[in-house]
Amino acid sequence: MADLSKNIGKSSTKSGKEARYRQRKLEKRKKTSRNVGKDRVTGILQRSYKDGGTTAKENRGGNHKIARYAEKRSRLEQFIESLEAAETHYCRVKSSIRLYLPPELNIVILWKIYQEQVQDIPRLKVKQSFFRDIFKKRYNVGFGSSLKDTCSRCFELSRKIETASTSQEKEHACTYHLGDDDVEVRDWKAEVNKTLKIPDSWHLKFNLSERFMLHRGRQNVSVQGEENYRREIGQPKYVTKRGKKISEMAPTILRRGNKVNPKKILDVAKLFKKHFSEDWRTIDSLKYFKEIEENNDNFVEHDNHQCVALEESENFI
Repeated sequence: MADLSKNIGKSSTKSGKEARYRQRKLEKRKKTSRNVGKDRVTGILQRSYKDGGTTAKENRGGNHKIARYAEKRSRLEQFIESLEAAETHYCRVKSSIRLYLPPELNIVILWKIYQEQVQDIPRLKVKQSFFRDIFKKRYNVGFGSSLKDTCSRCFELSRKIETASTSQEKEHACTYHLGDDDVEVRDWKAEVNKTLKIPDSWHLKFNLSERFMLHRGRQNVSVQGEENYRREIGQPKYVTKRGKKISEMAPTILRRGNKVNPKKILDVAKLFKKHFSEDWRTIDSLKYFKEIEENNDNFVEHDNHQCVALEESENFI
């Protein structure tokens, strides 16, 4: 009887140890499956207790290279922000903050310019991919003309003057704008009528001719018309009037503006008076016609203007 009770006590003790062992192993397995160990849990609780119960800050992951390239990034941003840019011509919501660099530039050219500037400091040189990433992600900048209702060629030439790297380039660079005072407008129509024959009296037939060849001489130009692409049987002849030469053509400079027939101005004034009463000149929408009526006879001869380089714009990125 004593031996039986002793065996029962040993078996119960053994089963209790096995149960506790299985429990510890199960807990360890749970912690391992969650990648959380006992020491880690203890450390988190201790740090949270010291910080007043706040959640511990996660310091893992992130961009560890940002501090390494901080100097390069700062120097590159200074370079980009030193470039001159123009604002968009229209204030749309999406493009109101977008700026534009001269159309002859691009990211590759800017990268090469930056590389030349930091040539003496090798540690500040960057790869083209690094330059492109900073330029596209941190700045809302594009290339090309921002003025949708102006000549893109004139805008490009004007920007070249503003961004000239040397004083010599600025001194010799200039732009001429058609329609402004920069370009002389000559009366070629009147000069052609005085010098050339009327087309009906020319020696060739326009409708049947497939090719037209101009032969330039010292003082005159002859025209040859051919009805076939493979043969040349026509004769070049002058198309100028008797005693006239192309080299003697000298069209006069037209005065700025077009003079309107006074009778037409009077008819328009009567029409406005009928529709808008006597006070039609005070209406803002008819200001254009009022100025024509007042300044029709006030014309000033075209003056020659000196080509001056544009002043540098103060608008930066």
